Amino acid sequence: MSAPVSYVLRPAKNMERKMICEASARLAMIAPLHKYAYVGFGGLTFQDFGMFHHRLGVRDMISIEKRTSDRHRFEFNRPFSCIKMQWGISHDVLPLLSWKKPTIIWLDYEVHPNSEVLQDISLVASRIRSGSLLVVTVAADPGGGSDPSAQRDRMATLIARVGKARVPVDLKPEHLEKWGTARTYKRIISDVIETTINDRNAALATSERVAYRQIFNFHYQDGRKMLTVGGIIVNPDDAQRLGPDDFRDLRFVRTGEDEYEIRFPILTGKETRHLDARLPTGRLRRAPAWLPDEDRQSYRDLYRYFPNFVEAEI
Repeated sequence: MSAPVSYVLRPAKNMERKMICEASARLAMIAPLHKYAYVGFGGLTFQDFGMFHHRLGVRDMISIEKRTSDRHRFEFNRPFSCIKMQWGISHDVLPLLSWKKPTIIWLDYEVHPNSEVLQDISLVASRIRSGSLLVVTVAADPGGGSDPSAQRDRMATLIARVGKARVPVDLKPEHLEKWGTARTYKRIISDVIETTINDRNAALATSERVAYRQIFNFHYQDGRKMLTVGGIIVNPDDAQRLGPDDFRDLRFVRTGEDEYEIRFPILTGKETRHLDARLPTGRLRRAPAWLPDEDRQSYRDLYRYFPNFVEAEI
């Protein structure tokens, strides 16, 4: 097994983080961003915490960390005093949190969905306040081959992980090929959120009921296939403050089943600078013909979020 790559060096993850942060800024239509809380899995680098604090001004931050044996190392790497550490697995920690504030929560798993992951998602959807943003990332690489035996094994593994009741009734083993696994996981996660919201609303007056509005459906690959899906949970008043179209101008927003693939184009620094000089209004068709068209178009979509990695001695 290869060694894990730092989040700092994962280009697609880097761009995804910037997109989620940009979309989160729109929540200011509902409440001032400094009144939000942020909950996530910081890891040793706390990359998302740094971004949400610097760019959005969020000060109430909670990092859930299961590696209790490394407490001193995590405390040493904690970049801001406003980040509070909660030790333990998410399944145990999430029920103990206060949900009084509107919250941006990113359940950023590196595992495939399983019963505990789905229970986490359901718990958050049942308690999170209106005006909040719920984001979920899971591994989505199918694994195995493409022969019928491998397909049946993937189906059996999925049922074992999430339970037969969670598996879409129309799902066939061949649907789990390639990115089909991510699309299936997206259906399962969305169904958990919607079912939880319906149960939550059952005892509430119409004015207090909340709805889930999907914003993200990312596919990306930094060594392995990953899925990120999420959206806002809003009551009628907050939905009116936000408006129906306050996210739709963002090119990466996806409100349905179609996904946005974060595809990192392989370009040199000189090539990206050449393309930058023609963006955002210029025609990239005038760029050198020997640049692959797929890379040019991908860069057009992503150039504002494109990572710039440099080597430096600190």
